Amino acid sequence: LAVLSKLAADPSTSEGAQASLMLIQDSYDRADYSELESRVYAFAESSVTDNYCLAKAFLILGDSFVERNNLEQARATFESVRDGYDMSLDDDVVSGVRLRLEKIEQL
Repeated sequence: LAVLSKLAADPSTSEGAQASLMLIQDSYDRADYSELESRVYAFAESSVTDNYCLAKAFLILGDSFVERNNLEQARATFESVRDGYDMSLDDDVVSGVRLRLEKIEQL
């Protein structure tokens, strides 16, 4: 984690963005949702240029809202990713957004 934190200090680089995403995932895995939210919002306000990592960070944030049974906030977060990301791409963000929004509708 120390190495990731050092890399994440510069999220404008590919390595820094990936490290930030890994730290966000770690917060989610530990169910430290307060830390997770702080990390995601700080990441979004930083000099990050990697839209893929930023979108993945917000998907993790949305997942945390689902875990806390805050489905309206989760939906809004997933819709925000959908509306702000290039949905013509063929990657796991696009499929992840669609899958998550479908599951929210079922809940």
